[in-house]
Amino acid sequence: MSAVPWISLTTDYGLTDGFVAACHGVVARIAPAARVIDVTHLVPPADVRRGAAVLAQTVPYLPVGVHVAVVDPGVGTARRGVALATPGGLVRLPTPTVTRDAEGFTAEVLTVDHFGNVQLAAPAELLDPLPATLRVGPPGPGPALVAVHGRTFGDAPAGGLVAYVDSAGLVAVAVNGGRAADRLAASPGDLLRVSG
Repeated sequence: MSAVPWISLTTDYGLTDGFVAACHGVVARIAPAARVIDVTHLVPPADVRRGAAVLAQTVPYLPVGVHVAVVDPGVGTARRGVALATPGGLVRLPTPTVTRDAEGFTAEVLTVDHFGNVQLAAPAELLDPLPATLRVGPPGPGPALVAVHGRTFGDAPAGGLVAYVDSAGLVAVAVNGGRAADRLAASPGDLLRVSG
């Protein structure tokens, strides 16, 4: 193997065992000159979608190199690993649900980050035309919570919900000083409705 200047590691290994150290040790033995970037080792166990989202949001900012991602719901099975050489096009997960109507849109929750911010599968252009005051909640006749249409967390009052466009260009919902995932009882794969 030729010298690889950069290697990134993204896993669901956690930090309480020696798995991450073992990865660093293998890299040091095979490519001692390589520099290693630990993207995260706290992807929820076997949550391939969250691992993919972390990579999609991070890799564009990393130097060209080898990106190792291990988030494995099939550990211990006969399935084989995958290695790709690519200028940036990777296999995509199934298309998440996004539907729009005259009053707003319904979108699948892609990820919930460490802070409880909820990222939706909705692109920015679905949020742009909506008014300053929004309703956010599960689709259907149930109650929805009031949120502001903002650019940053600070656009909502302390403890208030804000719908904004995140750094990946997707609609996200946050609580100023709190956890939107808890407030909305939202998890990856759930649907949320955002309307004016």
